[in-house]
Parts: sequence; C-alpha cells; structure tokens
Amino acid sequence: MAQVACSSCGEEDDLRGARVDDEVVIDCGRCGARFRRGLTPRCTACGSEELVAVATNLLEDAGRGEMTTPTGIVERLLCWSCGAPDATAADAEPAGPGWRTERAGLGLERHLRTRD
Repeated sequence: MAQVACSSCGEEDDLRGARVDDEVVIDCGRCGARFRRGLTPRCTACGSEELVAVATNLLEDAGRGEMTTPTGIVERLLCWSCGAPDATAADAEPAGPGWRTERAGLGLERHLRTRD
C-alpha cells in the first residue's frame, strides 16, 4: 500500500520528504517534481480524512519444522466516507452502495455501529 505517490508521474518508491511546519514537502527521485501534502492522510478517491486502518494480511516467516511464525500484519486504510478499500493508493476507487454491510466481516462491526 502506497501512502503517497508523486502527483506528476505516480512514482511510489523513489520519494523523499521533509516536514515543514504542518506539511510534508516531497521530492520525487524519478521526475524531480516537488509537491506538498498534509500530515493527515487523505482518501485519493474522495479527499476525506476519515480513514481507518484495517489488517488485511498476516506476514509469516519460517518457524520450526512445518510451523510458521507470525512476524507482522499488512494494513490498508479504509475510507469511511466512500468505502475505498485502499484509500491512499494512487488508483483508489470508491466502493458501491452497501459497502459497509459487505465489509462487516472485517471486524469493523463495533466501528460501524458507533460511526453511523
């Protein structure tokens, strides 16, 4: 999951940023563009700041014998406003109507009850 991508060329890896006051100034190593973004991530589909981290994958490493050992999780930011499942990806798209009930199995039930 890319938290930020170059606004000119879409590069997600070769970026360098520095905090300046309440913004981050980012330089793209691929095209040389310089752009700013706020400290709070926004949904690239709708612009909302109402995002929640959802664990999507468990990272595992070889353990002893046939067993594996959990080493971490992969999180994606879900947008509460439009339902984009990977809200900070450059190609994020809003989910269709009824997205909250479709994603109820992700363990968001308590959030859905308190947010609606």
